Amino acid sequence: MKRRKWLINFIPLLTGATFSCITSRAEVGNRVPLEEKEQEGSGGFVLYSSLDKGKEPVARLTEGLRLSVLKGKALKIDEDIKISGTIQVPATARVLGGNNWIFQDKNLTPLFMCDGPGARRFENINCRGVGSDYVNSSAVYSAAGVVARSGASVDIEKCQLINFAGAGVRLMAGAVNCKVIGSRITGAGRDYIASKTSNYGACVVVEDGVQKWTIDGCDLSLSAQGIVTGDDLADIQITRNQIHDIAGQHGAYIESVKNIVVSKNVFFDIPLQAIKIQIGSVRATDADRILIEENVISRVGSHAILLTNPVGNGARLKNFTIRKNTFNSVGESAISLNNCSDGLIESNEIQSVGRGLYVDSCGMLSVVKNSIQDATKESSLSVNMRNSSFRENYFYTKATDRAEGGGGISFTGASTEGIELKLNKMEGAIPRKILMGKINASRFHFEGNNFTIPDR
Repeated sequence: MKRRKWLINFIPLLTGATFSCITSRAEVGNRVPLEEKEQEGSGGFVLYSSLDKGKEPVARLTEGLRLSVLKGKALKIDEDIKISGTIQVPATARVLGGNNWIFQDKNLTPLFMCDGPGARRFENINCRGVGSDYVNSSAVYSAAGVVARSGASVDIEKCQLINFAGAGVRLMAGAVNCKVIGSRITGAGRDYIASKTSNYGACVVVEDGVQKWTIDGCDLSLSAQGIVTGDDLADIQITRNQIHDIAGQHGAYIESVKNIVVSKNVFFDIPLQAIKIQIGSVRATDADRILIEENVISRVGSHAILLTNPVGNGARLKNFTIRKNTFNSVGESAISLNNCSDGLIESNEIQSVGRGLYVDSCGMLSVVKNSIQDATKESSLSVNMRNSSFRENYFYTKATDRAEGGGGISFTGASTEGIELKLNKMEGAIPRKILMGKINASRFHFEGNNFTIPDR
């Protein structure tokens, strides 16, 4: 069989993009005549420029939101605005932007606060945080662009929320049915987030218990994490995003969740894990119904996908599917599983990784039709794996000298049993195709593979 072509070449190299620094500030002009103000207010929105220029910006924006809600219209931002404080956004408010910017000038302070039941919508607004107020502690989460809590629902579409040290978007307890669509969100950047020890702050922060939220078609970068959450979450969609150039740790760090889809995203230049889903330590509910598919992951320092249970008490990540993902240049494992059960790992294209697959204390897994090429350690290492199967997988390595595993499949652990290897194929210079440690080898079934069955 010829070696399969690598599919990663189409990743957009966003790291080469440049963005001009925003330096303009709100200007104080002449008061708009009453008749012009009324004319502007008779359309589909209230213009910010038509509001009383004698008021300071927080009061002026607050009044504009009150009037727009009263009239059933949107507030349109048509001037650059410098804010030193927080804008309370009432229920049913709509804020529209364009070419103008809103600048937060106060350290560790939310810009827009959506508090209490009701929907709010932000569209095409451009906001910039302080950035230099980054601190590697929970205090940084106050430096946020849009905050929702206590029954609030927010739609954020085609916005730019840049340079916010804590969060471009922060969903707090009680927020529900929130959507972030087609937006660009950045953190404080590497000038302030200096290393992998920086783990506070993210482009999107979601706290314990928040239900029904979507992040779709966004560009997330230059924060300590792309997405970070608390636990006890449900009904989540993370789709079609580019998450890259993370300054601290992870691309998407999700704790205990039920019903999550992570699909068609591009992750690259991530210091630790691209996608991490783990059992949380606060409410510590189980994770269930996890779908991770059709993502492209490249240039990752640790594991590309990690499902793990650091809390203990057995296999608590269940009913998961990891399929049709593409991996390249991964420091550790493309897929790493710890204390998981009832999973399908199918049709993934994996190349130039530490390991293709690492499994620890998992059962009821099906590993089917994956291609693992040029692993520097094992193509697959399983520790205490139970009642699982490897079928129709393809393994290839061109190297002849491997320090660990030799690019083949390794099994170890006294609890390893009930393993099927069927119709798998190995090519290239794999010196040790199957390596068995201290395991119950009598409960292995080999059928139709093109490699040598080990001496039992």
